Amino acid sequence: MPVGLRAEAKAKQPARMVLLHRGLGTYHPYLVPEKTGKNYDAPRYLKTLEAHRGRFTLFSGVSHLGYPNSHTTSAATFTGVGPEGVARGDDIRNTVSLDQVAGEQVGNETRVRSLILGSMGGAASLSWNRKGVPVPKDGNRASIYKRLFIDGTPAEIGRETKRLAHGHSILDDMRGQLKSLRSRLGGADRDRMELMQTSIREAEVLLKQEEAWIAKPKPKVEEPATKFSDKASNWVDSQNR
Repeated sequence: MPVGLRAEAKAKQPARMVLLHRGLGTYHPYLVPEKTGKNYDAPRYLKTLEAHRGRFTLFSGVSHLGYPNSHTTSAATFTGVGPEGVARGDDIRNTVSLDQVAGEQVGNETRVRSLILGSMGGAASLSWNRKGVPVPKDGNRASIYKRLFIDGTPAEIGRETKRLAHGHSILDDMRGQLKSLRSRLGGADRDRMELMQTSIREAEVLLKQEEAWIAKPKPKVEEPATKFSDKASNWVDSQNR
């Protein structure tokens, strides 16, 4: 392919980000090089990536110092909120997570703005919006596969279109009701209202994105849908109960 065409094809590729969380941690000396710069000596875990050394960047100085010794601190893995934000597992005061910031910038370039995966129902969420509210995760492989790779029939697309239109109508009604209530509420209730208004705005963005993609064909993959059937996902569902 000519250089110009390759550059054009590359420019059309949507930007994506993948964030992974290792719940039980990683042995620091095996992951973090002792030297900085490109000529570092690869520790044990990074040796498997030696062939790709020039294609990724290592960041240092992002340790969450001062955090309590608790599993609930995983909620701050991608937010970096101060230790006081995760001091109590039953009252986490978080900030926006990195994946949601990226989704705000480039999320409209792909069918799914952000996809939060997980199978541990009791664990704190890793994804948080700008109001510090956890974003729901999906641990069901069958539903994820269908969402990404199974095209709807004309009838299903028609029903989905009606559902999205109904969603807009509901949000419009909620916005009107909140506006009429605002002048009669105290400070604490107004804060809760602002949280609801933020949720409404986020829902509107998602509805508009779904409308833009609803009739576009999904990518074809070699993996059969039966591999990700509900039966195959039972072990995931059991973790979410």
